[in-house]
Order: sequence, then structure tokens, then C-alpha cells
Amino acid sequence: HRIVAKIEELFSSLDKGIESLKTARAQLKTYRQAVLKWAFEGKLTNAHVKDGELPEGWKWVQLGDMIHSIEAGKSFKCEERPPQRDDTGVLKVSAVTWGIFNEEESKTVLDLEKIKLRNVVKVGDFLFSRANTLELVGAVVKVHAITKKLLLSDKTLRLRFIEIQINDNYALYFLKSQFGRKQIQQNSTGNQESMRNIGQDGIRRINIPLAPLPEQSRIVAEIEKRLSVCDTL
Repeated sequence: HRIVAKIEELFSSLDKGIESLKTARAQLKTYRQAVLKWAFEGKLTNAHVKDGELPEGWKWVQLGDMIHSIEAGKSFKCEERPPQRDDTGVLKVSAVTWGIFNEEESKTVLDLEKIKLRNVVKVGDFLFSRANTLELVGAVVKVHAITKKLLLSDKTLRLRFIEIQINDNYALYFLKSQFGRKQIQQNSTGNQESMRNIGQDGIRRINIPLAPLPEQSRIVAEIEKRLSVCDTL
């Protein structure tokens, strides 16, 4: 009886611990969005900013004015497995869905004549998912490492920004923020919640609060400093 009582006491404690972890994760998710909200309101780098106003030197611009080009790949019949050794692959939407680029989420090209070198994914590429569920359409990642030869698909776009105007990491975090996500969803089309699409014109119409270029770098550094604490936790 004492053993059973002790087991139930410990299991009860574990259950409370699990609930505490779930609460902490939810709080961290809220904090991450709060950091991005402060960043694009100018509050991370400006001490005195009134609600609803941009800091001095900031301005609203359309993302299209900051984009040099938007490139799309092709989709065609492939073998449903990641490429091996000397194979060439095509990205799946899931390669860019979850915040970090995942090269294993790809399929293998069977017809070598379909391979276009201009569509090969490289380190540093800024990728944008143009089709997914309402919650996930417009997911963005930067390619920090890649070991396979992979191609863009028709649903994964590569955005190239005008470097003298915008820091691509600044654009990345904005598109992950609630400000950016709301516009992506508003500009997406489709009758079903299960699959939405946003075209290149819709991407270009997204409005972004643009800080001066040196301040953009400071904002990115402040965001990453705070989010790294979340990752550690």
C-alpha cells in the first residue's frame, strides 16, 4: 500500500510537471511573437516610440520595392524519396514549412532532362512557400547549409532582395511576425482552408515598416539575441 501511494504521489508530480512544461512552451511562443511585434514597431531599438507611430527615419514600403527578383522552379514526376549520392532532388513544401530548412524533405528527379541549373538551391537562398494551408502558406526560411543537389519546385519560390535597401534577415523575421503573417493570409487565395496560394503580385503588395539599413542590422541582432534565449529554455 505504501509503494502504491508513493507511485501515485510521484505520478501526480510528473503530471503537474508536464502541465508546467506545456504552459512554459505556450508562454515562450507568445514571447517570440511579442519580440517580433516590438521589433517592427521600433521598440527594440528606440526608447520612446508612441503606439501606432513609426520611429523617426522609418517608412512604410511595399515588399515588391525591396525585391530584385522572385524565382520559381518546376514540378514534375519524381520518385518519392530524398536524393542520394549523385541524384538531383526537388524540394517539397515541407522543406521550408517548420522554420528551419530541411533538405531531407525532397524527392528524386528521374528525368535528367528536367534539371535546370538555374533552379539549384544554394546556401544563403531565401525561400518562400507559396502554397500550403492557411496557417502555413508563406512560410519562409534561409538556407544555412545544404549537402544535396536540390531544385526549387513550383511551390517554393526564391526571393532575392535589393541589398542596399533591405537586410534579408530583417525581411525574414517580418514575414514570420504577426504583421507579416496577417498580410500573407489576406493576400492568399483559394476556396479551401486546406490549401491556399499566394502569387508573386500578392507577395509584392505586402507592406513592411522599413528602418534605415544600419538599424535593420541592430534589430536583427536584438531579435536573435532574445530568440536564442527562448531556444535555450
